Amino acid sequence: MALPRPPESGSCEWEIPLAPGSFDPQKVNFQFDSGDAGLRNAIFNVSAAASCESFGRAWYYDDPATPSRVVLCPGACAELQSTPYLRVVMLIGCNA
Repeated sequence: MALPRPPESGSCEWEIPLAPGSFDPQKVNFQFDSGDAGLRNAIFNVSAAASCESFGRAWYYDDPATPSRVVLCPGACAELQSTPYLRVVMLIGCNA
């Protein structure tokens, strides 16, 4: 599912569109979609905001134990906000 673009000066946070417990947080992935022949680039998951410095293109949960929001790290947010055609795609796996 494609997520709405954040405002140019806004934060890059989104609510998870599923109820807690209805998805496996370990089966969530994010990608940048450039719209260029279907090519997508992974946005890596890090454990917390403090880990963002190690990755330019990453995201984390607001609360890893019971996530309700996802947040792009500053590098990924800046890339998204500076590239008009780029969008974020969330891929959610099902609970077993």
